[in-house]
Amino acid sequence: RESVQKKNKIIEILKEECVKGGFEIHYQPQINVKSGEIYGFEALVRLQNYQVGPGEFIPVAEDGGFIPQIGRIVTEKVVSQMSEWRKIGMPLKRVAINYSNGQLVDEDYINFFEELLNKYDIPGELFEIEITESLFVGDSDRASKFFNDLSNIGVGLALDDFGTGYSSLSYLTYLPAQKVKIDKSIVDNYLVEGKESFIQNIVYLVHD
Repeated sequence: RESVQKKNKIIEILKEECVKGGFEIHYQPQINVKSGEIYGFEALVRLQNYQVGPGEFIPVAEDGGFIPQIGRIVTEKVVSQMSEWRKIGMPLKRVAINYSNGQLVDEDYINFFEELLNKYDIPGELFEIEITESLFVGDSDRASKFFNDLSNIGVGLALDDFGTGYSSLSYLTYLPAQKVKIDKSIVDNYLVEGKESFIQNIVYLVHD
């Protein structure tokens, strides 16, 4: 009962905040480990006025059909933030935006994204969409069209959580991704003394 009540409470919060746009974006820096310099960011969505973490509200949003709307809110906030950074003279670096398979039902998302790029005069090359393998499950044709449409507006593609699914290697043969993010579970288990070669071999494999 408590679980259901908590889920229903989150649903009510999401309904309200999707109307108000009550989400904030945290920008997690991506670091070049050779130079120590920031080369980009990942945009992470958080609820603004509630102590409800993404691990709680994202699954509810996916089940409740809120993801397409949240995806648009996040995208607009990120593109407009890039414009604000440029106004104060901050050098712009690529920002990665997470994309859920629940957003595939939003067939006009790419047009929406392109209109934002034109409105704020930000090149698509400064953005990257992060997907996971679950995007391919059951709707590979729509996913392939999405990749092509992304490429047409200059937005890059990254494969997140690599190594958690049995089909990871087959996806690499045709997925037009410029970046592959090795899943944390693999890094935690193998990026330790005596096992580093395993991670090194994954990196070689991905590059090949």
